[in-house]
This record gives sequence, C-alpha cells and structure tokens, in this order.
Amino acid sequence: MNKLLRYLIPICFGLLTLIQMGCKEKHIPKKDMVSILSEVFITDAITNTSNLTLKLSRKDSIEYYKPIIEKYGYTEDVFVKTVNYYMDNPRELEELLDKVVGQLSIIETVKSQALSREIEKEEEIENQEGNLWTNKKSWKLPEDGGNERLYFKVPTQGAGLYSVSADVIVKPEDESLSPSMHVWFYTEEEPPDYRFSPKLEEYLKDGEKRTVILRCMLTDTTMTHFVGYIIDNQPQTGRWLKHAEISKISIRFTPMPEKIISPSLNKGKKDLNMGKLKPVDRIKKNKSMELFNKEVEVEQR
Repeated sequence: MNKLLRYLIPICFGLLTLIQMGCKEKHIPKKDMVSILSEVFITDAITNTSNLTLKLSRKDSIEYYKPIIEKYGYTEDVFVKTVNYYMDNPRELEELLDKVVGQLSIIETVKSQALSREIEKEEEIENQEGNLWTNKKSWKLPEDGGNERLYFKVPTQGAGLYSVSADVIVKPEDESLSPSMHVWFYTEEEPPDYRFSPKLEEYLKDGEKRTVILRCMLTDTTMTHFVGYIIDNQPQTGRWLKHAEISKISIRFTPMPEKIISPSLNKGKKDLNMGKLKPVDRIKKNKSMELFNKEVEVEQR
C-alpha cells in the first residue's frame, strides 16, 4: 500500500503541472474519483512499463487520461479542479488514495481469478484431448451414487501403454470394503468374465487427496477392450455407502513405436485357449475376492 501511495501522489501532483490553477467549482464525487484515479494509475503503469512509453512520451499525460475522464461523464477542467481541491485538503486526499488502493486491490483480485479460471479452462480442454473417459470428470459419493463403481470399457487401439488416472479422496467414514482402482484387458473371443493382465491399487481411507495411476502395457493385439473400475470394492452384504471424491478422471493410450512391435504379437486363436493360459492370466468373476486379490498383479510404485 505504501508503494502505491508513493506512486499515486506524484501522479496527482504531475497532473497539476499540466494545467493552470482554476477556481473551485463543481467537483467529481468521491466514488467516481476513486474509479477514475484507479484507471489513471493502471494506464500510467502500462505506459511507463511497456513499449508504448516511447510513443506516448511526447504527449501530455492529460491526453491519454482524457478518455478515462470522459467515460465517467466529466470534462478535463472538472477533473483538474477536483484534483486541486484534494491537494488543498490533505486529509481528504489521504482518504481518497486509501480507497484507490483498495479499488486497485479488488481489480487485481478479480483479474487474478479470471486468469485462474481461464488457465483451468485451457487445462480442461487440453485434458479432454485424447481422453478415452467420456463420462463426467468429477464425482462425489454418495451424492452421485451410494455404491457407484465408475465402470469403463473402451476398445483397444493397438499395442501400447494404456493408463488410467484420477485424483481420489476416500474419507474415513467410507463404508465400502477395500475400495480400489481396478483395470484389465479382455478379448471378445472369450467370455467377458475373464480378465487379462489385471492391476489393482487399493485406496486409503484417510481423507487425503492422491493422484492414483495404473498403467498396463498391451502387446497382445488380439485383446479387444480395456476395462475397469475407477473405484471398485469387494462385495459385502447389508446397507452401506461410499464416501469419496473422484476428479480429473483420465484414460489414455500411448501407441508402441512400430519398430518395437513384433509380428509374433499377433497370436492365433489357439494361443488364447484358456487351458494354456497361466492362472495369473485368467480370473473369473465368480471366484472369491480373497482368491481374486491374490492373483491380481498390483503395480509396484
């Protein structure tokens, strides 16, 4: 505030050197004077800190303050007389400048908030590009569903890295059993209750916000879908509710470089015979969750 006052006072004195002293007539009301001086300050700061300085240095300051004064319905003469009045009344001048500083602070806050919203909007647009998650990006449970699991199923796009990420908060009062993020691949050539390369990360019920990411590399291009739950849970009986917040949900695919892809990736149907698959590659939904969790390969962090 002191820096602004030191800057505003010379501006007011500088204006006096541009005109001759006149008799005291009509004055600009304090409210409008605060708005005018706020814009004068901003204009003066711009013209003294930008490339416009050279262009405007040959003009009288009053010339580029004139549009501001006229915007509020006053003339240069009335503005000058008002400035003279405040110069003759130091206490009122100090009060006026305090209000100007306050107005500038409000303007700065509003512009800062607008800039933040614009940045967030740009980030949201950027995040939407290539995001395979098409549902809404933020969820509050139980408001948006007491037992919601946020299921997704997207067609695979070839060999490469498939990743799921979200900002997750699971609150201490959450009643679900072992809440987690859970993803896997499957092929339509087999029953949909089989899961290939499953990965799981369990959430902590501590109310802390964490960015959770699961990544799955697909080399077997016979897999037709990437499937999972953003907030899964083990089955339980009775009435219960989830208490969690999930935001910034993203599902993305990064293709594998062509030179790395081997022709051997295109396996025949006989290679997908379930009798030849290892137990870790085949998991039925009707198995107990205890057995299921033992067989799930959890990504190490």
